[in-house]
Amino acid sequence: EFHPRITSFQTILKACKAFLFNFFTCFFYLLIFFFFFLFV
Repeated sequence: EFHPRITSFQTILKACKAFLFNFFTCFFYLLIFFFFFLFV
């Protein structure tokens, strides 16, 4: 049986995972940038 609500939930979950991954990657690079200027 096909439930469009479940598939939309899965796509939202995938989008949230991608967003969180991009957010943590940007945060990680900002931390490196900050420490680079802090110690140099």
